[in-house]
Formats: sequence, C-alpha cells, structure tokens
Amino acid sequence: MYLDGAGDDAVTLYVDSPGGPAQAALAALDTIELLGVPVDTICVGRAEGTAVALVAAGRHRLAARHARFRLCEPEVSLRGNAEQLRSAADHHARASGDLAALLARSTGRPAEHVEADLSSGRWLDAAGAVAYGLVDGTWPPGRDRITAEPT
Repeated sequence: MYLDGAGDDAVTLYVDSPGGPAQAALAALDTIELLGVPVDTICVGRAEGTAVALVAAGRHRLAARHARFRLCEPEVSLRGNAEQLRSAADHHARASGDLAALLARSTGRPAEHVEADLSSGRWLDAAGAVAYGLVDGTWPPGRDRITAEPT
C-alpha cells in the first residue's frame, strides 16, 4: 500500500511461490485491485497453485524463460469436529471456485477447462503459460535481466 501512495508509476510484483491457502491469495488479489496504480507481474522460478492467480492478475504479465507454472488446487488444512470440517470444506470449495473463475477470466478459457487443469495438477513452462493465457510473454531472448529505464 505504501507504493500506491508513492506516485502513479506501476508496481511490479515478482512471484516465486509454491502457492498457499486460497484465502491468502484472495486477500492479495483484493489488495491488487484496491491499489490506485497498475500492478505488473513477473514470474521468476515458479508459480504453483494460488500463486498462478497472482501472476495472472497483473496488468502486464511476464514469465522468465525458465519459469514453471503448476495449475493445482489451493492448499487446505482442516481440523475440528465433523461440523467444523464440513463448514471449512464448503469455505475452501467456494474460495477455490473464486480462484478458478479468476483464472478463467484472465486466460479466456472456459471455467470447466480451468477447473479440470487445476484438478490434474497440470505443469506449464513459460511458453506454455503464454499459450494458456496466464502471461503475455516471456523475457525477450538474449536479455539476461530486467532493467528499469531511467526516468
């Protein structure tokens, strides 16, 4: 939120993550939407599970040449009695559905297709992520790193 008040320049979010709980990703996605500046995303290393949704939510979305993406359902850890487990499972299913819907919107793919890929744990390399619609492109060939242009 500090960067939001620092000016009108876009914020770049670098993602290298094994994913995590759906609710954490949804909170991060809500924060991205609340910012008054654009958020660009770059996947370096890996984006798995919920981290894929963070990458896909960017205005400009890039993947490093060697980045890997794993479409899989969010992590879940359930404890409690039968009623608590039922309630937690329902909450997890709703949050997972929200993430699948976001990925469907970001990629232009049917929700059923995205849900099937999340269930199967599908892996994509950077070029595959471009073809799937998760990112807009990869770092240009021959370019070893991203450099900020002087302002």
